[in-house]
Amino acid sequence: MVSIVTCTIRDHLIDNVFRNFKQQLIKEKELIIVLNKDEMDLKKWKERGKKFKNVHVFKLPETVTSGEAHNFGAHKAKYDIVAKFDDDDYYSPYYLKGQIDILQKKDTDIIGKRDCYYYLEREKKLIKTPFKMENQYVDRVMGSSLIFKKQILNTIEFPKLNKDIDSIFQKECRKHGYKIYSTDRENYVCVRRANKNSHTWKIKDSQLKNFCILVGKMDDYTSYVTKPV
Repeated sequence: MVSIVTCTIRDHLIDNVFRNFKQQLIKEKELIIVLNKDEMDLKKWKERGKKFKNVHVFKLPETVTSGEAHNFGAHKAKYDIVAKFDDDDYYSPYYLKGQIDILQKKDTDIIGKRDCYYYLEREKKLIKTPFKMENQYVDRVMGSSLIFKKQILNTIEFPKLNKDIDSIFQKECRKHGYKIYSTDRENYVCVRRANKNSHTWKIKDSQLKNFCILVGKMDDYTSYVTKPV
């Protein structure tokens, strides 16, 4: 039973947001969408949400920080596990199924991916990180892969900022003794869109390529990374 929280400022990613939710192979799930830009079309998102069970759409003024928007969404969760989904990445049908299974088996409060794949849309290249930090306890995981027990919010919340909210949140969690576990890199891809100016993380594709390992050039990266669990 998982509550997915997606905060977005991009209307054009509506299809991706609902696709990632719909394809998750777990029965008890809900999607909480928080629109965080004044010009976004709340009516359009709510109409799309009516096609699914357990979808809730909210809108906050863009003066509200990303951290506050994520706190708002996470507190709306009705389930005990909260999964943070970015609006533009790929979460395979097996993503939550595999992550939650490990979360329940391991002595941990937070789970995610420290190693991952990146897909560079402009060059159609799939690359992967070289950290070798899969299947072990870590200091932090990628914010877009963050899954945590909702009870943590009783002690720690996301900072009221627009940047680095995930790393600061995890740092505070470690200070309070919460454990973080990194799974394997499969079933998730951080998608680097061709329009580089639309990314919150302003790192250049060339910088990513400098420290990552090339997997290959491909149009269909989803088939490569999707692994049944």
